[in-house]
Amino acid sequence: MEHLSFLMQKLQMLQHSITTETTRMLQLQQAKRPASWIIESAEQLQFLKKQLVETQIEITFARQELETEERLAKLRNIVQKNWGSGVKAHSERVSPRMSSPPMAY
Repeated sequence: MEHLSFLMQKLQMLQHSITTETTRMLQLQQAKRPASWIIESAEQLQFLKKQLVETQIEITFARQELETEERLAKLRNIVQKNWGSGVKAHSERVSPRMSSPPMAY
């Protein structure tokens, strides 16, 4: 859960950085700054977008992992409840002699 929270914060920071860099690039274009500055800004923007996509993928995997852990916990609880009641029901139906393991000859 902490990892997912960290990734969500990272996503928000990247979204903010992309907005800031987009604004900067537009300002550079409008101010007729050298093309090298605009290209550098565009490359930074491309890098940030790539990081954003990678973070979104990480978030997807983290959510799936969390969901899987929650499902496993539910299944464990079900198995423990059923196992406990199954053992009790089994011992009530079977005589002690029959419930012991078979003897090796």
